[in-house]
Amino acid sequence: INSCLAFSGEAAAEAILRYNADICFFSCRGISDDGRLTDLSEPENEIRKKMIGNSAASYMLCTSDKKNKLYYHNLCSVEEITGMITVDGIKTNLSFR
Repeated sequence: INSCLAFSGEAAAEAILRYNADICFFSCRGISDDGRLTDLSEPENEIRKKMIGNSAASYMLCTSDKKNKLYYHNLCSVEEITGMITVDGIKTNLSFR
């Protein structure tokens, strides 16, 4: 059972390929101390990657409990997204190196 009710799988991937977005807002489970965005769900990460790729800009919605967390599946690095939206505001030009 998909506990977070996410739309994933082949049908979701096909739907995303039909659209282009100005901005993609997404979330994932964690951001590692070296700037990798990660999650437990590989199918959900595949959908996130496709939507990020079909968007002119992409922003991770990041709460403090996601920082310095590393999960099984890599989504991308912070250098591959436009920015993060945190309680402190919008952060762009992200680099952890």
